Amino acid sequence: MTRLTIRFGDDAFAESVSPSRPDGVVFEGDEECGYFYAVDVSSAEPRIVHALQVYAVPGEDEASSSEHEVQIRWNGSGTCAALTIDGQVLAAFDFAHRLASSRCAFPGNGASKWNDVEWSDGLLRWFDETPQSGMQ
Repeated sequence: MTRLTIRFGDDAFAESVSPSRPDGVVFEGDEECGYFYAVDVSSAEPRIVHALQVYAVPGEDEASSSEHEVQIRWNGSGTCAALTIDGQVLAAFDFAHRLASSRCAFPGNGASKWNDVEWSDGLLRWFDETPQSGMQ
């Protein structure tokens, strides 16, 4: 599991690679928004294969200075990755089936070969096999 403490609106970066496959994920936040990327790490030059927006930073007068805990978790087989912020899953990728979903529901990368699926807490079944239960 990868952990990072962030403030919305600050630059942030975290990455994690599947324990069993040539797949990886990256979380990137900046002054405007946060994204979760699916990455093919099978070659010397990793490449982004899909992107999901996970949050938009509120306006300056609404910006929060509070800290938030970001975690990247993989299921037990290493085929699915989730991004959590403060314990709530905000986005997930299923690499085996090329499925992607985000609570933000902002359209993903239409040029990719991935299928964006509408968010549902039922998607957490992707992680049923993981010993890291307790994901919300």
